[in-house]
Amino acid sequence: MKKINVIALASLIIILSSCSTDAEDIAKEATLTPKEATQIAKEAYVYGFPLVLNYKTMYDYAVDKKSPEYKGDFNSLACVARVFTPEDKTIITPNSDTPYCMTWVDMRAEPVVFTIPEIEEERFYEVQFIDLYTHNHAYISTVATGNVPGQYLLAGPDWKGEVPNGITEVISFETQLLFSIHRTQLFNPSDIDKVKKIQEAYRVEPLSTFLGTKAPPAAAAIDFPKWKEGAEFNAQTFDYFDFMLTLVKTPQEEQALMERFAKIGLGGEGNFDI
Repeated sequence: MKKINVIALASLIIILSSCSTDAEDIAKEATLTPKEATQIAKEAYVYGFPLVLNYKTMYDYAVDKKSPEYKGDFNSLACVARVFTPEDKTIITPNSDTPYCMTWVDMRAEPVVFTIPEIEEERFYEVQFIDLYTHNHAYISTVATGNVPGQYLLAGPDWKGEVPNGITEVISFETQLLFSIHRTQLFNPSDIDKVKKIQEAYRVEPLSTFLGTKAPPAAAAIDFPKWKEGAEFNAQTFDYFDFMLTLVKTPQEEQALMERFAKIGLGGEGNFDI
């Protein structure tokens, strides 16, 4: 793995910040010693790395329609009735015996409903939910919920609506965007058509579509920065980290950490300037 020279990076931040024409910024940054700035840069890099690498996946899968890895728009389930090969590189070490369905989920405007069909008892399946921090927050699976049909309502941290009839379970998340992966066991090559039928029965839809009601106003469009390959290993990682902080609601117990990062310009407003 490539290494980032955080000492050199912190020094660069200090040198460039000394050229600022904003007296207030100069006064604030002048209180940091090189040692302190280096330590904050290290902590911010480690904290932000999962968010930044997750952004790479989101950008390739759901934002950049020219990407060879593009799967589809948010809340649109994309299934592949085949095994993955070495050409599938966005996800590290994918399984070779569980054909995938994937979607990036956007719950900002309203919750999203995942429908699971009946699956024979001997076949393993799982739906993995990964939030923006890359926490494996929840599973719907043979192990977690059983091979029974179900309709699961996924909700963001601020949703306080009524649970409609027909919902098996409500799963709440701490981020409004998340990544989901459906895995369906493939027994042998001749079993692929059965797997395909199961994949076709999986459904992902906004709550209003599930209920057949009028959709709420759409959430504001996100200005996604273009991903630059290798950015997670150099100073540009802080640009993406600061952007990702605009998409999450930092837990109260981490506010002091955010204030610490802000000392080197990571204010969580998406406008970090190296």
